[in-house]
Amino acid sequence: MSEPELQPKQSEQSQQDAVPQGEPAGWKFSSEDAGEASDDSTPSTSSHEPVTWTASEYVAHEKGAMWYLSLAAIFASGTLLAFLFTRDYVTTAVVPVVGIIFGIAAARPPRVLNYEIDDQGLHIEAKSYPYNVFKSFSIVEEGAFHSIVLMPLKRFMPALTIYYAPEDEHKIADVLGSFLPVEVSKLDLIDRLMRKIRF
Repeated sequence: MSEPELQPKQSEQSQQDAVPQGEPAGWKFSSEDAGEASDDSTPSTSSHEPVTWTASEYVAHEKGAMWYLSLAAIFASGTLLAFLFTRDYVTTAVVPVVGIIFGIAAARPPRVLNYEIDDQGLHIEAKSYPYNVFKSFSIVEEGAFHSIVLMPLKRFMPALTIYYAPEDEHKIADVLGSFLPVEVSKLDLIDRLMRKIRF
């Protein structure tokens, strides 16, 4: 029966020779190299100074007596059509109630709100909107006024419009542009109408 072959042990001297002098076993790279490696693996992050301002929640348009008479005529016609098509008193009664609510909301003066925009999102009074709920933003000119419209990702969430002083536009757009793509947009007929009546 043949005896198993024994592997010769490395001499103590040869083990010492395998480790570079002045460096501990398991040494991989120097501390300078480690610093360079950590710099490469750490993503660069940019931070922005918060931008705060106060502005009206929307542009108030003067509404005279003719505006309210026109509104009454539109909803009176709608009430008549609802009755002719449905013959239902409940449905018919809903139309003028909606018209009254519409008129009250349109007559309400705009509030002056506190705005803040930072790396976390947009803050309006006590409400906060993180950037991940929006897909883009656009700068819209409305006569002498400029506004920013933020387009939501959710289908049934309305677009969010914010107003600001002209001197703040660059600062606000700079922060927004770091997190959201900008789109060129113009108000269509429906948008212009809704901004006129301010429902």
